[in-house]
Amino acid sequence: MAQKDKAKREDMEDLIYCEYCKAETPHRHLYNAAYGLSQTYMTGSERFECSKCKNTIHYGDNPKLDSKFVLETEARK
Repeated sequence: MAQKDKAKREDMEDLIYCEYCKAETPHRHLYNAAYGLSQTYMTGSERFECSKCKNTIHYGDNPKLDSKFVLETEARK
């Protein structure tokens, strides 16, 4: 059962090329909420974190990935 849960978690992560791992790895989509309120978003905090090496990609770091930054793209309109 633990193997099934692990696969399910990885399905929720985006596969993105990691510069440090030199491979396509699962990345977690993260952002900070204002004062911990779940329905809020702190501009500039949206990021993707490699599940293997913890390298972080922010909006603008890789222009090819900017379309994946849903919250940041919306905030910049």
